[in-house]
Amino acid sequence: MPGSVFACIAKIASLPWHGFNNHESHPVKIPSHFVYVCAGALLSCGAAQAASSLDLSLSNESARVRYGKDVNSSPQGRKEAGIGALYNTNDNAMLDAWFHITDEAGSKAPGLDASVGFKAYLGKTKHMEYLGLGIGGALLYRPVQNNRVQLSVGAHFAPNIVTFLDADNLWEINARLGYEVLPAAIAYISYQNVRVNFGIYENEQVIQRGGQVGLELRF
Repeated sequence: MPGSVFACIAKIASLPWHGFNNHESHPVKIPSHFVYVCAGALLSCGAAQAASSLDLSLSNESARVRYGKDVNSSPQGRKEAGIGALYNTNDNAMLDAWFHITDEAGSKAPGLDASVGFKAYLGKTKHMEYLGLGIGGALLYRPVQNNRVQLSVGAHFAPNIVTFLDADNLWEINARLGYEVLPAAIAYISYQNVRVNFGIYENEQVIQRGGQVGLELRF
């Protein structure tokens, strides 16, 4: 199993998680072992031959690591589940987990794949914490004439009804330009913007914003 994924998860899970449920004054403690159970279930699911990916992106102020695994493929599309961790120098820490279905966008758009699905977030800033379930998706384009180049954009949004602890809602957008340097390795540059609206405090906080360089390995 990828040790770097567990290292990031262990660092974030060891933080003192205390929040307030539905903005009330009753403290909630999120058990760290819940994070490990979810991670272990993902990393052990599926057949041993299923494709996996390990993705690390870095900047001077932040690091983000993600691990994805193809659950199965069918005529209805390729199903992927994954977990990730983000940490930056502003003391923002975030775990995310997702389940997406990916397929070709259509015969009239060669080289274009689309994915839709769910993404859960658990994170903390210096003074506040958030938990949310978002919906969204992404588009991935590989030019037919040069399919080693990849361009992708994605977005997820978690509204108030499925956002908890101190947050009212959250959203994430990202864009990535990559090049397949090896059949199983993609180098890329990316832009990420993750924001959480702590409405009760009339405060929208940037969790992560800016560019990163990264490397994705598939095995």
